[in-house]
Amino acid sequence: MTEQHQVPKPHEMTIDDVERIKAVFPAEMIELPQWVPYRLKWKASTGKFDKIPMNPNTGFNAKSNKPETWGHFEIAVKRALNRGLGGVGFVFSKDDPYVGIDLDKCVNDDGEIETWAKEIIAELNSYTELSPSGKGYHVIGLGKLPPRGRRKGQVEMYETGRFFTVTGLVEGPGQLRDIQVELSVLHTRLFNRKNQKRSEPRCDFNTIASPALSDTEVVKMATQAKNGAKFDALWRGDWQSQDYPSQSEADHALCNILAWWMRYDPLRVDALFRKSELFRPEKWDKPHYADGRSYGQVTVDKSVEGHSSSEGYKSTEKSKRRELKTSMDERPAIVVNRQLVYVLEDAWKLIHAENRRSGGPRLFQRSGQLVRIRQDDDLPPYIAIMTKEATTTFLFEHADWVIWGEKSIKPSKPPPDIVAALLCDPDPALPQLAFVAQSPFFSSDGKLIASDGYYPDARTWLKLSPDLQGIIVPDQPSRDDLKLAVPLFLDDLLVDFPFTDKSDLANCIGVFLLPFVRNIVNDVTPLHLFEAPTPGSGKGLIVSLLSIVASGDEVVVQVFPYDEEELRKRLSSELLKGRPIIAFDNADSKRKLASATLAAVLTTTVWGDRELGRISDITLHNNSIWVMTGNNLTLSSELADRTIRIRIDPKIERPRERDPKQFKHHPVKIWARQHRRELITAALTLIKAWIQAGMPFSGKEYGSFEAWSRVVGGILEYAGIDGFMGNRKEFFEHVDSDLKIWHDFVDAWWERFADNPVQAKLLNDLCEEQELMMTIRRDGNERSQVTRLGNAMKRARDSVKGNFRIHTSVYVVNAAGSHRNNGYRLSHVECDDGVSHIDGELPLPDMEDSDLTSLNDEAPF
Repeated sequence: MTEQHQVPKPHEMTIDDVERIKAVFPAEMIELPQWVPYRLKWKASTGKFDKIPMNPNTGFNAKSNKPETWGHFEIAVKRALNRGLGGVGFVFSKDDPYVGIDLDKCVNDDGEIETWAKEIIAELNSYTELSPSGKGYHVIGLGKLPPRGRRKGQVEMYETGRFFTVTGLVEGPGQLRDIQVELSVLHTRLFNRKNQKRSEPRCDFNTIASPALSDTEVVKMATQAKNGAKFDALWRGDWQSQDYPSQSEADHALCNILAWWMRYDPLRVDALFRKSELFRPEKWDKPHYADGRSYGQVTVDKSVEGHSSSEGYKSTEKSKRRELKTSMDERPAIVVNRQLVYVLEDAWKLIHAENRRSGGPRLFQRSGQLVRIRQDDDLPPYIAIMTKEATTTFLFEHADWVIWGEKSIKPSKPPPDIVAALLCDPDPALPQLAFVAQSPFFSSDGKLIASDGYYPDARTWLKLSPDLQGIIVPDQPSRDDLKLAVPLFLDDLLVDFPFTDKSDLANCIGVFLLPFVRNIVNDVTPLHLFEAPTPGSGKGLIVSLLSIVASGDEVVVQVFPYDEEELRKRLSSELLKGRPIIAFDNADSKRKLASATLAAVLTTTVWGDRELGRISDITLHNNSIWVMTGNNLTLSSELADRTIRIRIDPKIERPRERDPKQFKHHPVKIWARQHRRELITAALTLIKAWIQAGMPFSGKEYGSFEAWSRVVGGILEYAGIDGFMGNRKEFFEHVDSDLKIWHDFVDAWWERFADNPVQAKLLNDLCEEQELMMTIRRDGNERSQVTRLGNAMKRARDSVKGNFRIHTSVYVVNAAGSHRNNGYRLSHVECDDGVSHIDGELPLPDMEDSDLTSLNDEAPF
């Protein structure tokens, strides 16, 4: 009778397994949505468990080539724990930079690692963990597999199409690192083609003599090659152990090896030989032959003879300078005559390498665009989209682009297809850039950022002028600190501006504080309207001071375009540049300011538009501060409800003719530049005091701009500055002509009819009698006027005008008492803040004029 083999109990994942993995596994990989749980299925023919990957979201089987069947680590872990599965695994994808090496059956029954596996683990020196069976190891690193060959004996290599089970049982290197060089050497050793000459060191052609490899990398690869022992001895100066009759023959042998690795480039052979222990300066550079050539020149010439187009070394001063540059400069080179996908990978590696250099990133992504920071002349820096020309120049500046021939390397240029690929699809790993700041600011969590550099959480690049370096703000500002800070605004910076009341002054100080707390607000902000009755009052000067304090530079102002299409393009262009302050100067007082585009951008944190010059869409984060100047402007209800007024009034006919001697600081812009450090310190002190106090709420909140009103209002109140938003009612009454028209109309309506139902014709008669709603009813016969009035009231249905709400679809009984028609009525509403709440024009069902009936069938309601 055949003995029945009992199936062993499969391992079930535990909380301890999860905590161990989270503690040691590379965090950057845990964050990727490339995880699957797996179930264990016993396979009698092999006597072990098969690992079946499962979709963490659905519980069905997952596939390694279908990302939609993978998920996040937490989801995969939850399903594995809940279902008693064996564990979780990471799926390698063509879109990630990771490669996995599986060392199978390399641990014996005594728990000892076989020598060959030890050597590979030490050679790769990257994250290594024990497999679930305890009999193998998984090594994970950063790199790309060379073509051909994925499995040889007990070694498997994968970068896509497979998943690695993860245990967190680290028994070797615990850090993820770039293993490209080591991987290429190992791959060549395992999968070298049979027709390769046995006398040559075994290495993938794409890694041999690549100008992109540093001298250190070449030495490492040569040491690990087939003739590595010989090279290592010569490199260390131990030529006697290699049985060479003289050191000169050893010198020539080492140059021969270096020449092969350097693709017979005499300059690089010479430069690298000088770093070896065989190098003898007193002999190498001493003239040794009748033609003036040195011993070193002849030795190198012989090693490259027949392989290089070089005509030998020429000992000119220019050649020596070139040799020195070659030996010291490890400038990377990119070979262009390869598959474009590999050239593109090298181009992105070059960009990321430059971004990692000291000084911070140089290239960023913004709304799907490759961008940089640009500054023209003395203007404020801004975010600029990388053009084809700018990208090509950048690639030229930081790498040599070459064509790699059989006998020589020729200079080339970045392929246009590579430049186009970089621009159309920026690498998601690039840092995101929203702003270029020129003054300290507070992060969203209330921390002060006051040092140069790039801050990824705020998506901001900070570059401080020398006068702001090392700025100091009290950690716990006292009331005495506030008493010193507030007067810098009240009694110095803004003392000479004739604000109409304390609300205008408080609103003005609020906008001066806003650039430093924009990240705390982290939401939309209203339009700040600097207004005066006459030109030359100083409203534009205040905007200049705002920009000088915030950035150290004058603001870039522009004329407001009344064409909606042009305005849309202008807004998108300014947002794309990351302007911290977007200012429109001197809006036309003869035209009513009404713009659906401007109203929309003021109330959205993400602005969507068509990409400039293309047909694709673009989305932009809206974190700018919006500013406009004008004289006695008239705004639509829609814009008035999104605007904060800051009004000044010199109360003279020609403000420009005021005597400068009456001003405390003249010219005030020069004073502001000289005292910018003190002004910024004062602003930061006011903000820091409010933060340390727990960010108290003033109780003043502005609908649609709640975050802005809470932050700015809270800071001002805590600093003892009264009046914030106190002029809203007055502002509405003055700037919104539509609002006044409706107020006069509903006041007369209520006085005549109170809350009784009434028909449109009677209301039109009232308007004719008191000359009301003239711009809405316009000229024409009575029937057309009643139609326009009725349509206007239907668009305003359920909205509040003044202290009254308009109701439509109200039944009215005719004079005979038998016919009922649609009518209108008012109801009295008390507004808490005394300001009418305009809902704007609301959509109505499609309705023809003929659908409206009147009491006497002569005019529609």
